[in-house]
Amino acid sequence: MTLWEPGDPAIEPAADAPDDTWSVTGLGVAIRDSVASRFPGQVWVRGEIRNLRKPNQAGHCYFDLVEPGAPPGQRPAALLSVALFRQARERVNTTLRQSGTSTRMADGIEIRASVELNWWLPGGQLRLLMTGIDPVFTLGRLAEQRSRLVALLQAEGLLARNRAHPVPALPLRIALVTSAGSAAHADFTHELERSGFAFEVRTIDARMQGLQAAASIGNALARAGSRPVDVVALVRGGGATTDLIAFDSEQVARAIAGCPVPVFTGIGHEIDHTVADDVCHTAAKTPTACAGELVALVDAADRQLSARWTDVAAVGQRSLDRHGKALQRAATGLARDAAVTLRAADRRSALAGERLPRLAAAATVRPAAALDARAARVSREARRHLHDHERTVLDAVRTLREAPARTLRTAEAVVTASDATLRALDPARILARGWSITHTADGTLVRDPTQVAAGDTLVTTLAGGTVASTVTARTAPDAPPEP
Repeated sequence: MTLWEPGDPAIEPAADAPDDTWSVTGLGVAIRDSVASRFPGQVWVRGEIRNLRKPNQAGHCYFDLVEPGAPPGQRPAALLSVALFRQARERVNTTLRQSGTSTRMADGIEIRASVELNWWLPGGQLRLLMTGIDPVFTLGRLAEQRSRLVALLQAEGLLARNRAHPVPALPLRIALVTSAGSAAHADFTHELERSGFAFEVRTIDARMQGLQAAASIGNALARAGSRPVDVVALVRGGGATTDLIAFDSEQVARAIAGCPVPVFTGIGHEIDHTVADDVCHTAAKTPTACAGELVALVDAADRQLSARWTDVAAVGQRSLDRHGKALQRAATGLARDAAVTLRAADRRSALAGERLPRLAAAATVRPAAALDARAARVSREARRHLHDHERTVLDAVRTLREAPARTLRTAEAVVTASDATLRALDPARILARGWSITHTADGTLVRDPTQVAAGDTLVTTLAGGTVASTVTARTAPDAPPEP
């Protein structure tokens, strides 16, 4: 094929050079013309964005379009350089805004773009000049990948694994996985501080966007799960749907499922939903709502404790009222008995005066002395009786004051012992000592080699995650010897 015509000074070989020798300019022009001839107009191309740079001062933007599937940091199977000039970039942004799909270009996003092929002569490079984008294609690819991952996690029994972890009655110790200093971090911690409860938050910084975000979040969740905390909170502020792709990744989903403590999520806006929300223990709409879930749990426990104290106080008050009434009845009866005794003494004195007129002078003194003696005795008995009842009431009051504290100390000791027992039996601690748990693909626990056959898929849970394997052979223990 002839790429140049004789007489064209720009591409004609030099006179003193062999006939098959091209000048650099001549060969470059020939390549440019060949590309323009083979691809005369726009074409559609799909690929994954890598190395997206911010627009320069002229408003132009440059990135690479690679074949999807290559892990971050590894050389892709194919790569093409793309130039998105200012006017074309404005058209693309307008298309994304008008689509209503909450999509924008970012590293790791697979797009379908209309481009013009251009051989950049000064740089000796084939470039794609981007002119348009198909936003529906990107959302469709993200939805397809998300559905495939959810089905895989469901088959392995991982969707409900984290929800099986119980949340403590007072979840005050929190490991917060987010971008330190971000708006999500501020919203979450402010909501906890506003509650007035004594939350203890340990922030573990992680990248929330970009090609390295999934690995960063997975590592942060592993560190959070190894700390003495009650729950792990994974939060990120709102953004475009394409900004949240790390939370739809398999690495993050498996890290949440394998976390030994409950994971609460608050990712994006109210309309956003990710695979991380499907796998976690409790999913909230926003970082603030995630903190609100934890505040509600602590508030419910606080209300329950306050109700118990109110019940104890009511029981004590009823007991005091009962003993007070008993004391009042005893005092009333004592006063009545004293009055009856005094009246009887008066009657006996009168009778004695009538029967012994001759001893009037003596009778005048003796009944009075007897009456005084009886009155003194009655007074002593009354004081003793009142003293005994007063001591009984004071003992009852002392018992009522000490009983709730003693009961709470006993209950606290029981709770502490139970907590220590539960922590000792925590499966995560057993796994950390080198043990493992093996399930079949459908989630059945494997206890005996006879449960599996060659070719079966097994999923083994370790302290640091899970390992999938295939059975190649099995060995049963030797049978016991016959008697």
